[in-house]
Amino acid sequence: MHDASGERARRNAWRAGLLVLVVLVACFGLWHWRGALSERLIPDPRLNQQIEQAEAALQRGELSRADGRGAKELFEAALAVDPDRAIARDGLVRVREAALARAARALRERHAAAAETSLALAQSLSAPKVQMQPLQAQLADLRAAGSDIPAWLEQAGRPGTSDAVALALYERSLEIDPDNAIALEGRRIVLGHRLAQATSALARGATAEAERLVADVIAHDPAHLDLPDVQAALGEQLAQVQRAREQRLAAAADLEKRGATERAATIYQQLLKADPELAEASAGLSRCARALALRAQAYAADADFRAAAEALGQARRWSPRLPEIAAAEHAITQARLRQAEAGTRGVDQKRLPSLLAEGQAALEREDFVSPPGSSAWDKLRVASAIAPHSAGVLKLRAAFDQRSRHCVTQAMAEGRIVRAQSCLEARILVDPTARDLPQARADLAERWLARAQERIAASDYPAAHQAINNLVWLQPAHPALPALQRRLRQAEGQAR
Repeated sequence: MHDASGERARRNAWRAGLLVLVVLVACFGLWHWRGALSERLIPDPRLNQQIEQAEAALQRGELSRADGRGAKELFEAALAVDPDRAIARDGLVRVREAALARAARALRERHAAAAETSLALAQSLSAPKVQMQPLQAQLADLRAAGSDIPAWLEQAGRPGTSDAVALALYERSLEIDPDNAIALEGRRIVLGHRLAQATSALARGATAEAERLVADVIAHDPAHLDLPDVQAALGEQLAQVQRAREQRLAAAADLEKRGATERAATIYQQLLKADPELAEASAGLSRCARALALRAQAYAADADFRAAAEALGQARRWSPRLPEIAAAEHAITQARLRQAEAGTRGVDQKRLPSLLAEGQAALEREDFVSPPGSSAWDKLRVASAIAPHSAGVLKLRAAFDQRSRHCVTQAMAEGRIVRAQSCLEARILVDPTARDLPQARADLAERWLARAQERIAASDYPAAHQAINNLVWLQPAHPALPALQRRLRQAEGQAR
């Protein structure tokens, strides 16, 4: 019993000694690693500040800086203090990705030097080869293309090289090397010449030419040092031109109101010569043409056919496709027929049956208005002068209207719009006030619009002009007409 008590006492003493040893070792460890533990439990505020500065630099796009204040350098400094700081390692990964994105963007913009710098930064941060190699290949291609730049610059600066050729060579060089000092200076000089030309054009009143030259300079170098002064002078002259234009339009409108149609038309024509797209002048000239067409009808009603022909000819020169011109032509024809009726009635009655038969035969051939002299319209016109109200003439007139109407419908269905145009013109000769004519005009106008667009796309400009002329004749106020005419002029200008 005594031995057992002694054995327990020894074990307790051993345990107590072991416990004391553990406590001593723990105290020594806490004392030895007190700095590291304090950093884990209570982070160094200076380290946190350094990481915040690195994040801010990354947000600003300052990926690397020689003074050590770039995102890369600040994250690396934080890792040097605390190699286990995950946020600093993640920061360096984000810097690497940003460098790769910047290199790709620089390559798209053909900035070889910037791309090379960004790729070097990404490589220093151990960017994967699968990301680096395609970008490095693009950079090599860009560098190879840049080997032609010296030859281009030499050619651009050679005496006798035109400004247009030199500018194209400078631009080609800058596409590959945007910071090339020689190309930048050469472009500046060439564009300076164009601005000088614009200034000269302004001095002689050629505002449109100056506007074109200034727009060209802006397209190549909107920050050109000489541009603001020329733009200011151009703006002032454009304002003067606009004021003068408004005054002339007002004067022409006043002349119209006072019945001075020819003088008003002269002003509108002068304005259109300076600006073919001036809608107010175009509309004014059409109004003048309409007034003369109505005047021609009045002359015809008074049997003054010479004055009627002169007025109608002038109206046709101003606006050849105006619908009122066709109506005036019809009115003059009818007046001539009425005048001739008195002298021919009874004398040519024997010719009437043959005229009606010949007219019917021409209709069977669909020779509505041609050939001249033997067309259905010519036969009907002469027969109407002899006996305008006879049953045979009225029957031939009705047949003419019916067959020309059918011709328009059939030609439209078959896509033969030239034939449809001819048949519609024949219909207008017989009955220019028919109720279905506006819709027929509109339908055919849409076909000519599509034809004009198709011919412009195919670079067949003569056919496009013809299609637009037919469109103007059918619907002179068609909403798509101004844009279509502008597109044709631009296409022709580019083809020259």
